[in-house]
Amino acid sequence: MRKTILLARPHPFIVNEMKPLLLQAGFDVKGVSSDSALTESRPSSYPAAVISLAVVSPVSQSPQQVLAWLKTQQFSGKFIFAGLIPFERVENNLKQFLTETGWNAEVQALSSPTAQHSPGIYIQQSDLAPGQAQASRDFLTAWI
Repeated sequence: MRKTILLARPHPFIVNEMKPLLLQAGFDVKGVSSDSALTESRPSSYPAAVISLAVVSPVSQSPQQVLAWLKTQQFSGKFIFAGLIPFERVENNLKQFLTETGWNAEVQALSSPTAQHSPGIYIQQSDLAPGQAQASRDFLTAWI
């Protein structure tokens, strides 16, 4: 049975580049296109949720608000944060988001040697480039 990943806060980067990667890795993808679709998604049934850090999303809630909402929904899966900029530039913000929303979790870059043991990862656009895509697919298949 294929696992389904929730695109909890999508952005064109996720839909256009990450969704094909997830499908090729053997996952199904459930994207949400509005706030109401998010609240109807029952996140506790998904093994992972993707949250875009982009300013623009069809979901009006910020990444922090989506994290807080996932907490209220007893989400126990893994977090995949997605963005266009390098992890080093968002790492502190991600730690702050998790702390402020009550998650006792850490996030590591997909390319980190210890990411396999982390409940959250950050995927940047370069992780989806042709030379990296296969390694990213292999990681996600083993990690989720």
